[in-house]
Amino acid sequence: MTPVPEVVRAFFAWLNSCNWKDLKNEVNSEQISVAESVDELVRQEVASLLQDYECFVVDIRVRGHKGSRVVEVFLDGESTVSVDLLARFSRDLEGRLDEVIEGGYRLDVSSPGADRPMTDWRQLAKHKGRTLEIKSTVDGEPKRIVGEFVDLAVDTLVVRTKDGTVSVTKDNFVAATVQLPW
Repeated sequence: MTPVPEVVRAFFAWLNSCNWKDLKNEVNSEQISVAESVDELVRQEVASLLQDYECFVVDIRVRGHKGSRVVEVFLDGESTVSVDLLARFSRDLEGRLDEVIEGGYRLDVSSPGADRPMTDWRQLAKHKGRTLEIKSTVDGEPKRIVGEFVDLAVDTLVVRTKDGTVSVTKDNFVAATVQLPW
């Protein structure tokens, strides 16, 4: 049997003495910090670019790691957001993100689908006449209302339910989803 050199023994002794849990936590906190900074950079670029477009951001999601990130941007408007607008915005944003995101990434720019909850008050106007499921709060308690969207004022949404007319204030509004007929 060949004797183990002292250097190898010292190396393994050092490995056993390392606190790997602390090292893992340190690496995880660095990853979180990098992820937060990439998310913030994306949000800044989107906000800056929006000044040139007639739309607003509904949601931004950045996930994944360096080299395999996915950036999702959901845009909407008070009127319909066209595919051409989304394509132009995507091209313009990609040019900016190439300068701030290291490694490869996938960029998806779209409008929220009909089944995605509307969380921004400005999204509601174009759905007048449709049946909505509205989530709101009353005295801090969650409330669910289903009915035909009748009117929208600056700070009040009016819905006709089977039991009568219901008003939801902007302050109590949480989300609304279009109830599709099928």
